[in-house]
Amino acid sequence: MKKNQTYDASNIKVLTAFESIQKRPGMYIGDIEGGSGLANMILEAVNFYLGDFYQNQCSKISIVIYENNDVEVSDNRRGLPSHLIDGKPFIEKMMTGLHVSKNQGLYSIALAIVNALSAKVLITTTRDGFIWTQNYKYGTPGSLKKMGKAHYSGTSIRFQPSKEHFPQMFFDQSFLTNRLQELSYFNENLEISFEDRSIRKAKFYSPKGLTDCVSALYMKKRGIYKGIEVIKIAGRSKDVELEVAFGFVTSCGKQLSFVNGIKSIEGGTHVNGFIAGIAQAIKIVSGCKLNASIWKRFIQEGVLSAINIKLLEPRYAISTRDLLTNPEVFSITKKIISKQLVLFLKENDSKCNKLLNKYIEQYIQFQYRKINHECGCTSSKFVEKILSKMFDKPDKYKKLVEQYKEVEMYLAECKKMQDAE
Repeated sequence: MKKNQTYDASNIKVLTAFESIQKRPGMYIGDIEGGSGLANMILEAVNFYLGDFYQNQCSKISIVIYENNDVEVSDNRRGLPSHLIDGKPFIEKMMTGLHVSKNQGLYSIALAIVNALSAKVLITTTRDGFIWTQNYKYGTPGSLKKMGKAHYSGTSIRFQPSKEHFPQMFFDQSFLTNRLQELSYFNENLEISFEDRSIRKAKFYSPKGLTDCVSALYMKKRGIYKGIEVIKIAGRSKDVELEVAFGFVTSCGKQLSFVNGIKSIEGGTHVNGFIAGIAQAIKIVSGCKLNASIWKRFIQEGVLSAINIKLLEPRYAISTRDLLTNPEVFSITKKIISKQLVLFLKENDSKCNKLLNKYIEQYIQFQYRKINHECGCTSSKFVEKILSKMFDKPDKYKKLVEQYKEVEMYLAECKKMQDAE
C-alpha cells in the first residue's frame, strides 16, 4: 500500500457464526472427507442433549441412522421451549447460532453446526403438553408449527447431511460407537441406544461410570499392578466439577479425558493437574523432601485413568477442543486429587506401601540408568544413598534396602556356583 493511501474496508464481509460453520466445517467437526466428520455431526447433537442430562432432565439418548442417510437423535428431556426471543422462536435461535445471554439458557452452537451442514432438518420438541415442529432447508428456517397435544416430553432432531459438505456419505462406525461407549462411562446411568438400520444395533450403559471405563481398560492391558483396586475421586470447587477413576499398571499408562462430555484428545490442564495431584499425594504420604515433580513421569507412564471435568467456560488451544487450557483448572484438580488420595492412602496402609514402593523403586532405577547409562542390578549401597537424599527418615524404607541385599546375596551365590563349575 502506498504512503497516505487509505484502506477501504467497506466490501469486507464479517461472517456470522452460522456462515463460518458452513464456510469452514472442518474447524468444527474435523475431517469432512472421511467418516469421522459425519460421526462428529451426530456427536454434536448428542453433546447438546448431554446438557440436560447434567441437570437431571433426561436419562436416555437415542441415535438412528436410516437407509437414506438421514440421522435422528432424540432424548426424553424436558423439550425445548417454544417462546419467542427478540421476535424469533427460541428453537430457531438454537438452530441458527444466534446467541443470547447465558442466563436465558441459550449458548450452545451444537444444533447450529448440525443445521448449517445439513440439506434438511426437522426438529420436533414436546413440552408442557404440546408438540412443536420446524423444518429447515440448507439452514433456512420454515415456520414453527404447533402440531397437537402430547402426554410426554422430549426433543428430536432428524437431519440429512449436505452432499455439498460431505461428498462421501460414510459414517465411521468404529469411531462413533467407541465415542458413545466412552460417553456412557463418563455419564454414569445415562442410557445411549444406537441403531444403524442397515448394519447394527447397540446399547451403552455404565452403572459404575468411570470405574467401568478403567476396568475395561484393565482388560486390554498386561502388567496390571495388583493389590490396588480402581480408585474413584470426585469433587467440586467454585464452578468446576471433577470426577476421575484410575488404577495402576507396570507400564503403558493411558489417560482418557473429557471436558463437558467432549473428548479432549490431547488432555490439558485437568490431566496435568491430575498427574500433579497424585505426585503431591505421594510426596506427602512418603515424607519425601524432594520436589513432587520427580514422580510425574512415572505416574503418567503407569496410570490408567478416565477424567471428566465440567466447567462453564472451557478454553482450548485449538478450535477442535482437543487441549484444555484453563489455568485455574490445574490447581483445582491438583488440590482435589491430592487431598482425597492422601486420605485414601492413610486409611489403607498395605495399598499405600505397595504404591510407595512401586514409585520409589522406579525413581531409584531411573537414577541408576542416569548415572550408568544402562539397566542393571542396583546395589544396596546405591539404594541407601538415594533414599538418604530423598527422605529425612530413610530408615522408614529399610525393607527396600534389605530386598536389594537379598538380591545381592543371591547373585553372589550364583557367581560362586558358576566359578565352581
